[in-house]
Amino acid sequence: MQGFTIGVLEGTVCRTTGVGGQGWGGRFCTGPADRVYGGSDMKLKLQLEAVKFTV
Repeated sequence: MQGFTIGVLEGTVCRTTGVGGQGWGGRFCTGPADRVYGGSDMKLKLQLEAVKFTV
């Protein structure tokens, strides 16, 4: 699995991802009526190790 997407209906969701060989990435937040992707860059084919979501 390289990642997944969550739809945000209300409020704010932030995510940080841990990718194999890359460590933890930066924090990204999104608001209502948007989506947040938690995963690795699909073009680079890196392995997703962990995702932290803050709601």
